[in-house]
Amino acid sequence: MESVTFANILDSTGLSNTTQVGLTITQADARDVPLGSASVSSEFVASQNDWRGSSYAFFFAQAVELTEGELYYLELDIEVGDSSLMLNGSPEINIITVDGLTLSQPLPRIMQSARAARITIWKSA
Repeated sequence: MESVTFANILDSTGLSNTTQVGLTITQADARDVPLGSASVSSEFVASQNDWRGSSYAFFFAQAVELTEGELYYLELDIEVGDSSLMLNGSPEINIITVDGLTLSQPLPRIMQSARAARITIWKSA
C-alpha cells in the first residue's frame, strides 16, 4: 500500500488554524509496531465545491507490504493543533500489486469526528 486518500476532511471549529494529522498502519497482533506512517498539514476548511471539506492523500515514505488474510488497523492522530475534524465519505487505499499494477480499493463509507485524539478508521482481514 502506498497511500490512503480521504474523500472529505473538515475542521468543524471553523478557526482556519493549521493542523497536522498523522496516519499509521499497524498489524492487529502488533498494534504498538507501526508498519508505516504519513502525515498531512492543512487548515482543513470547506472547499468552494463541497461543504464537507477537501480530499486529502496520505503517502507513506515507503510502500507498506500487506499480506492477504492478515488484519490491519489504520489510525488517525491529530499531531499538531487543537482541531475538531469531521471525516466524511469513503477512504481509498492505493495498492501496488506484485505485478506492478496500481489499484484503488475503497474502504467502507465513514462519518466520524475526532478531536485531538486517536481514532481507528479501518480494519481489514
